[in-house]
Amino acid sequence: MADVTIVNVFPSLMGTYGDVGNELALAHRLHLRGLTAECLRIDPREPIPTTADLYLIGGGEDRAQVLAASLMAEAMRGAVMKGAQVFAVCAGFQILGESFTDGQGQIHGGLGLLDAVTQPLKERAVGEAIINSTLPVGASVGFENHRGATTLGPDATP
Repeated sequence: MADVTIVNVFPSLMGTYGDVGNELALAHRLHLRGLTAECLRIDPREPIPTTADLYLIGGGEDRAQVLAASLMAEAMRGAVMKGAQVFAVCAGFQILGESFTDGQGQIHGGLGLLDAVTQPLKERAVGEAIINSTLPVGASVGFENHRGATTLGPDATP
């Protein structure tokens, strides 16, 4: 049995930007710390296990995001209620909120796991990003390319 079970949720649907790399990087970091990882890639036609330690949700286009949100809602809520952690980027992060608005202006319900809503920006946000966390992990450096602006509600902290 592995020390940590990682579920990559719908990488064929929510992996537009090579998000499987997050799975590989996390498994490698666990290995460097002497821990074993079991990585499961779940297809949209398969049930999502609700007993894993970590769930990964990647990026996707509007239609993929809407479909993924509807297919994963019950299982993801159940897994989080059991104490699982979620690492989500791009559309995956937007799905975790209360709602997200697609490019045509239609509002879709999210999973309600975060007190946040996402709406489209007038122009895409593209470029280098430096994120300073309130956690003792230091700054994170990355690249952004998205058109969603997420607003946190009063019960959320960055």
